[in-house]
Amino acid sequence: MAASQHWVRHPVLSTILGVFAGAIAISLFELAGHTLGGSAEAPKPAEASGSIILVVVIGWLAGAAVSAWVAGRWNGSGRATPGVVAALFLWGATGLTLWTVPHPMWAVVASMVLMPIVGWFAANRAVKAKS
Repeated sequence: MAASQHWVRHPVLSTILGVFAGAIAISLFELAGHTLGGSAEAPKPAEASGSIILVVVIGWLAGAAVSAWVAGRWNGSGRATPGVVAALFLWGATGLTLWTVPHPMWAVVASMVLMPIVGWFAANRAVKAKS
């Protein structure tokens, strides 16, 4: 890390900020899905319609993209690594959710396969846009 680089742009801090930003994005998408589904409470995945589950999966993908993009733009290293790591943190949290609360198989496969890809792409786009 260069001597002129401020601690605010440290890759670890940018990763943490990316995870928080991604978690907020996921929460907003899930809130929208529950609102569109017509219930204030989150339904059990077995009782939820396919469209609500689709919004949740899109929210997870958007969360991975937001976390990777924020971490990629915030860090001062010029590398995509903090963004990818932030997206992988959310990928792991999504995996835990899918393990503890049964979801349809298509949602499991879509989120587990696409989240790392979306995170990698968003982190690299953020770094390229920055330079």
